[in-house]
Amino acid sequence: MTSRCRGCGLPKPIGKKLIWTSRGEVYPRHPGGERLLFLDASWARALAQHLKKANAEDLLQRLRGLRREHTKRKAKESIGRWAGFLLRRRVTGGHILQEILNELTFYGYGKLKIKEFKPRKLFRVKAIHAYDDFFLPSDLWGLWEGTQNVTSTMLLEKEEEGSYVLVLRTKEKVGEIHEALRKQNKRRELPPPVKEDEVISLCPKCHRPIYPGRMSWVKDKGILVDESTGRRFIVTPVASWALVFSTLKEEGPQILDSFKEELANSNRSHAGPGLGKDIKAFYRDYFLSLPFLGWGKPVRVARKPFVVEAELLGTPFPEILAADMRGRFGALEREDWTVEVKTAKDGRQRFLMGPSWDGPWTSLGAANIPPSHPGILLP
Repeated sequence: MTSRCRGCGLPKPIGKKLIWTSRGEVYPRHPGGERLLFLDASWARALAQHLKKANAEDLLQRLRGLRREHTKRKAKESIGRWAGFLLRRRVTGGHILQEILNELTFYGYGKLKIKEFKPRKLFRVKAIHAYDDFFLPSDLWGLWEGTQNVTSTMLLEKEEEGSYVLVLRTKEKVGEIHEALRKQNKRRELPPPVKEDEVISLCPKCHRPIYPGRMSWVKDKGILVDESTGRRFIVTPVASWALVFSTLKEEGPQILDSFKEELANSNRSHAGPGLGKDIKAFYRDYFLSLPFLGWGKPVRVARKPFVVEAELLGTPFPEILAADMRGRFGALEREDWTVEVKTAKDGRQRFLMGPSWDGPWTSLGAANIPPSHPGILLP
């Protein structure tokens, strides 16, 4: 059984691995780590299904290649040259790669186990309770090529639901392993830890942001889940998903719009008063959960007549978050909602949300309506 903080109930292993900042960002505890976020695993599966339904084979292969190359580059940068000598050996190389897979298991990717490893020749990994069968194999493909300095072919052998075996066979050896594994000299310092303010409340025991739900880490399955809502999360780099969403915006805008619409419709089916909370508590818990999940910091949230206005700082994907808000808040208010997103010069994102109508909310002068509840957050 995973030990928990006695103050807020957060599983202690999660708190020890990650650092939260006052801007609503999440980073790994080791120096130089890139920004992370808690992503709903169902969103990744839905996006992959949309791409397959649209028969966008070229776009599918491009996205897979982008994720593969991104992970490949990060593997070369992070492991270091010294590991090249160990990765050439079956026993030590297998141990190093299994430790990397254990890290992914910790972050909610599923249970990953090496079935067969031949240095620079063959890599077989079994994934159980995997969060998806498209993005995760692409990342593992890049990991293998980055650590072994090879190009390879990929084969996915599906078993039962959520379980498959990934087979990577080397096609060409690019050079010696140690020629590719040169650790970067630029090492960012750890970000400053989060400080308590009028928005972010810290646990008095572990001094980490309080998550309104109950996050659980199922160690034997490699799953991160919010027990209060049933949502499964993965802790994933922001940069890898920025590649996906920016490419879709340029090359597949219709697919991206369709995905956002399904995301909103899906949330309508399970969000709302059925969660056992009143409307004000639902709004408050939603916005207070964003800093913990790495989706930014709510600077100001106010509920006005016919509209909810929110200003967020450091939101990585505002359009995706807007689709999530549209579905959840529409179900909560029992109406079809629209959400407008505006980005200010200082980088803040401004969300205007309210019932659907013909025309933008800003034309109603919604920004000038005084809030019905004073204060930075809804009571």
